[in-house]
Formats: sequence, structure tokens, C-alpha cells
Amino acid sequence: MFVGLTLFSALFPLAVFIGVIIFAVKLIGRLKDISESQKSIADSHTQLVKLLISNQQKSDSSGV
Repeated sequence: MFVGLTLFSALFPLAVFIGVIIFAVKLIGRLKDISESQKSIADSHTQLVKLLISNQQKSDSSGV
């Protein structure tokens, strides 16, 4: 009777610890994905600004 309880009380903290480790690894992976996505968005915005500046310069030079 007490053997099962002892085994459970010994394995439960280990299972919780392993669960926390797995959660942390998955969270780090998700944060990496989010940071890559944010970098892609920033790169797209940079390209858009460059295009807008280029178009503005073209229209300024042709309009003057």
C-alpha cells in the first residue's frame, strides 16, 4: 500500500520537472519564431520606405 504511494511521491516531482523543461523549450522555440516574424516585418517596412523615398525623389525630379 505504501509502496505505491512512495513511488508516486517520488515520480510526481520528476514528472513536473520534466514537464517544466519541455514547456520552456517549446516556449523558447515559439519566441524564436516570433522574433523571426518580427524581423521579416521590419525588413518589409524598410523596403517599403526605400520604395516610397525612391518614388518621391523621382516625382520631385520630374516635377521641378
